[in-house]
Amino acid sequence: MARIPLGNFGTVIANPAPKVGIPAAAFDTGGAALQKLGETGMQVATDLLNEQQRQKEEEDRSHATVAVITHQSAAQDALDGVKEQIATGEITRDKAPQTFSSAMSEVRTKSMSGVPEWLRAQAGIRFEGVEQRAMIGLNHLLEGQRRQELAGNLEFIRDTMAKDAGRPGADIDTINNEFEQAAKALGPQAGIAADKVGKLVQDFRDGNWFNQAKIRATVSRSNLDDLTAMERDLKSGDGFYMSRLNADKRAVLLATVAAHRLSLESKVQHLSDRREAAAERTIAKIDQQIASGVPATPDMWVQWETDTRGTEQSEAFRDRIKSEEEVQRLLREPLEKQATFIREREAAMLNDGGTLRDKANVDRLKRVLENSRKQLQEAPLLFAQNRTGDVVKPLDLGMLLDPAQGKEVAGLIGERVATVAALRSQYGDTVKARVLLPNEADALTKTLDKLAPDQQVEIFRAMRLAIGDDTAYQGTLVQIAPDSPVRALAGSLAARGADYVQPHVFSPDESITARQTAQLALLGESLLNPTKGQKAQDGKMNTWIMPKKADMLRRFNDKVGDTFAGTPQAMDAQFELVQATYAGLLASRGGTKNPEIVDTAVFEQAIERTTPVMKQGGASFLKPIVGMSDEQFREKLRAALPEELRPQYDRLPLRNVRSNQYVILNGARPLTDKAGTPLIVTVKP
Repeated sequence: MARIPLGNFGTVIANPAPKVGIPAAAFDTGGAALQKLGETGMQVATDLLNEQQRQKEEEDRSHATVAVITHQSAAQDALDGVKEQIATGEITRDKAPQTFSSAMSEVRTKSMSGVPEWLRAQAGIRFEGVEQRAMIGLNHLLEGQRRQELAGNLEFIRDTMAKDAGRPGADIDTINNEFEQAAKALGPQAGIAADKVGKLVQDFRDGNWFNQAKIRATVSRSNLDDLTAMERDLKSGDGFYMSRLNADKRAVLLATVAAHRLSLESKVQHLSDRREAAAERTIAKIDQQIASGVPATPDMWVQWETDTRGTEQSEAFRDRIKSEEEVQRLLREPLEKQATFIREREAAMLNDGGTLRDKANVDRLKRVLENSRKQLQEAPLLFAQNRTGDVVKPLDLGMLLDPAQGKEVAGLIGERVATVAALRSQYGDTVKARVLLPNEADALTKTLDKLAPDQQVEIFRAMRLAIGDDTAYQGTLVQIAPDSPVRALAGSLAARGADYVQPHVFSPDESITARQTAQLALLGESLLNPTKGQKAQDGKMNTWIMPKKADMLRRFNDKVGDTFAGTPQAMDAQFELVQATYAGLLASRGGTKNPEIVDTAVFEQAIERTTPVMKQGGASFLKPIVGMSDEQFREKLRAALPEELRPQYDRLPLRNVRSNQYVILNGARPLTDKAGTPLIVTVKP
């Protein structure tokens, strides 16, 4: 709110009292002196009174000035209060002036109480100016709100009428005219300029007719006669929309109508094309079924014949019948015969030529056989299920830890082991000994991720007991630990390791069990490489400190020598097992003061518990199990050797082929029999 000049409220300067002189002749010398002294005293008293009067007037004017300033602030507060009451709906706009005046009446009385009586007339003038300016501001606010409300009403009327115009059978002309009348009546009152009112009306008319035309085009899209009539209304000089829509909107609608008309005209052809496309999709389904290697059912072939009958794909359908017969016959042949068949077909096409169909058939056969070979190797149980139709009975993993269901589990897994063994006998060792279905392996892997080391060991031991076959058990470990060699090796150790006594000179002998070692390795692995499930359980990041890998690897190599020559992956896996066991041993003892430095004794113990290295004849190799002494191994080796080699049993250099199978080295090469086949010796654990 603008502030008014405060002024000086009529400042008055006091005039000095007139001096009255006494002629000098009336006095003698003494009388003159007395007269002069009296005049001086009177002047001092007069000046003092004048100064007191001036100070009093200045103080009064100061009070008046403060009162005016206070009144200005109070008037603004009153105005703000009325605005807030309007905003909250406490009062209506028509009550606002009266409310403000009532408030100012109280404010004026309070403000005037601080003004001296002789200045109240001047202060009243200034108070009135303050109040008038506040009232002007309030009137401006009320007028703006009134116009805004009228504009909102006009907008509501427009939106409501536009919706009415979009209803079926609406009288667009009447609605447009009614809105024009409302706009011309309310627009000026809302402060909208005449040209803007005119544009608002025109836009309303154009929008209604355009929407009506779009709806008509949509409704007519399935009727060619209706589309033709609308096209004429849009293009003809006397057409219905010629005077109702501008050229741009008519062009847009014409394009839409033309598109609908062309769509209808091509509908018959489109239906035919759709049937051909459906037949092509059917052929693709047949190809996919053939590629899976799973025979299709008779009902499937009947449906496919129906889908392709009378189309260009009918001949392709007959080709697929021949391909299915050929594929099913080939899938039951040995892998070598399958490969030979493909090579002969490809050679025939190269030498004698062939059609694109011939090449497509050969390519399809190659894909089928490749998929089948991959499934045979990676998921032999699914391969057998697809070939025989006998569904593999599902395995409830919870049964592994339930002794009461031990026989049932052993029976289920025994059937699977027999199936895999039969496939390995027929197709060779490329078939991996896996007795879990892929989904079962995934589920067991996720379960192990959440279990503590001792619980994992229980699972491993129960699995080994249920499977009953070392080869199948090792294959299963690979299934459930594809990315964790430590878990796989710990699982093997838990099931196949031997218990033994570690003698000590200055302390009691220590009983070492394979189960304990497996738990320590799994504990260390959880510290070094925690799974997502383990991280979720403790919510902590990996903070376990280990010595430098190079220091540990150097000590490991010194111990194992050339045991892993030519098998770097096996060496890496065994080294990870040693690292994990080292970490588990330290953790079980509460850690170490200097984790960055290798604890030699603990590290050697980790190697001894997990890596049964033996050196003989200048070569290093692994004994079948941990805990087997060198003397025990030599005795079992002598029993397994051919008669002619037994005298040298304790000097023969060996190299691991599998955990308990060895070749005898003849220099850098394996010793062979008369047929040139490497001589393999199997040492029983």
